[in-house]
Amino acid sequence: MSSILKNLGNKLRGKTDLVDIRNFSKLVNKRLEELNKNNEFKINQLGVDELNDLNKLLQIADYILCSYEEKKELHSILKKFVDVINESISSIENIDDKTNELIISADSTISKIKNHQISMNKPLVNE
Repeated sequence: MSSILKNLGNKLRGKTDLVDIRNFSKLVNKRLEELNKNNEFKINQLGVDELNDLNKLLQIADYILCSYEEKKELHSILKKFVDVINESISSIENIDDKTNELIISADSTISKIKNHQISMNKPLVNE
């Protein structure tokens, strides 16, 4: 892990960049911890009725999020299905283009064979 950080440090402009990033990260983590403590303090000061109301709201939010989570999963599945169909269509179009090219090539070859056959059936000497 430390070798990765050293490599990262070398890739940055200098070691001071890595130190700045680490300091910034510490500040962010410290602020997040303070916010969590503030939330705990606020919750601890709520009365029984307020806690019950908050609990009901959280249950409703949980229910709504769970309901939409299923829809998100369905959306994800449908998106993958549509992607598969689009890839299949693209593949079929590609095969159709190649088949058309082969048909044109075969027609050209058949025409050449017919022309050679006609030229071979002509008499060599004009009578």
